[in-house]
Amino acid sequence: MYRLLIVLFLLGLSACATLDISSLDTALPVAPAKAQIAPYQAIGLDLASAVYNDSNENDDDRYASVDVASGVKANISLKPDLDLQLRGYIGTGNSRGFKVGVKKLVRTEGRHHLAIAPAFNYIEENPAESAEKSRAFGAEMQVLYTQKWGRSAATFVLRGNYERYLVNGWDWEAAADYHEYDLVHGGLRVNLCIRSKHLYFIPELGFEIVPVINGKLSMIPALGYAIGVEF
Repeated sequence: MYRLLIVLFLLGLSACATLDISSLDTALPVAPAKAQIAPYQAIGLDLASAVYNDSNENDDDRYASVDVASGVKANISLKPDLDLQLRGYIGTGNSRGFKVGVKKLVRTEGRHHLAIAPAFNYIEENPAESAEKSRAFGAEMQVLYTQKWGRSAATFVLRGNYERYLVNGWDWEAAADYHEYDLVHGGLRVNLCIRSKHLYFIPELGFEIVPVINGKLSMIPALGYAIGVEF
């Protein structure tokens, strides 16, 4: 865990608009409990690195890069097979994001569980030391498959994202260098949920494929953890 924290810190030294691309979840619903709340930390996508300017002809390293997202996530039971999912997080600098969605359990056979989790997200960056500001909003879809063994569970997550990325977009129409971009990316996650009474711990790893605009197809790591309570 100590090495993981060091890696996440070193990856988060840049200042950018950070999109949380972690899952840190299972296909299992919250019920019969009422809610789950967990602080977490994970690698996120640096949205600025997913777009390069055409005029930057001498840059041969047009790959996507990462930052760190730190926040709190909550799952609230609405029905035995349906959860409300909320998430708020910050990146380095003045980047912050929010996410709201649902998770629907669609199939259960013994210890095998399958769920889908659509969500909407919003990210903004307003650095005090720079005039450049950015926003992004979009949607994501996750498909989660979980095998459960007693109080532990292993989960495979297939996920995809779409964002409308707005650069220099506080006073959108007035900004001379205002730009809009459509970003599409996705990847695979694997995590392990370990429970002890009302506490749980989820370490996660995986990868994200990012088609960089005016850049190169990139694969970035997806790494994170959550430590939460269920009640």
